[in-house]
Amino acid sequence: MNKFKKITLGLLGAALLTTGLYSCSNDNETVDVQQTENKTMHARTATSVLKQYYGSDLRVLSSVKIVDDLGSYILTKYAYPVNDFTDVYTLTDTKGEIEFLIELDKRVERIKSTNVFTSEVDFSSNLGNIKGLKDANFDLVSFGIRFPIGSGLRFWGWSCTPNEYITNELTNEDVGCFRTCVYMIMGQVDVSPTTYPCDGGPETPRIVGPDKMPK
Repeated sequence: MNKFKKITLGLLGAALLTTGLYSCSNDNETVDVQQTENKTMHARTATSVLKQYYGSDLRVLSSVKIVDDLGSYILTKYAYPVNDFTDVYTLTDTKGEIEFLIELDKRVERIKSTNVFTSEVDFSSNLGNIKGLKDANFDLVSFGIRFPIGSGLRFWGWSCTPNEYITNELTNEDVGCFRTCVYMIMGQVDVSPTTYPCDGGPETPRIVGPDKMPK
């Protein structure tokens, strides 16, 4: 299993949320509205993120549409003007909102992946162990063309099962809550399924049924 490190970087400045715009009598509705507003405030196009991160536009080299069991994405490769061993990619949804900014260093075979919504940065090394990637010359677009639709695997990022509650049989009260999460890169496990408390672990994962969780 690839060595995994996680740090949090301030890629994007924290957006100030305007309060008092909405009022809901139902607490659940209030939470839903706040979550929607938060994602909207952080939503970015690939062009705006690239300009903010690198100071200018990057030239598009190639792109491919990726479809997995959880959604559709556009993976785009850009020319990196600083050196010839780093490739830059964006992974956006079909509306053009960027979810991940990806740098692949071919010298050391390492990927740096930044979640634009959470500013969470993941490092994955030993990419030669990912089946088929070396044959594609470490080109993620060439690899993505071969990604099997309907595999049940997420192409990129965290997936977690729904919250599972532990109930006290005597009082019938919930005394604990946990969920199982896995991090995948190009449909292959980078961090094995791990159990987290419901209020901990990765932010904004995709929710999948236990049958979709790799064993």
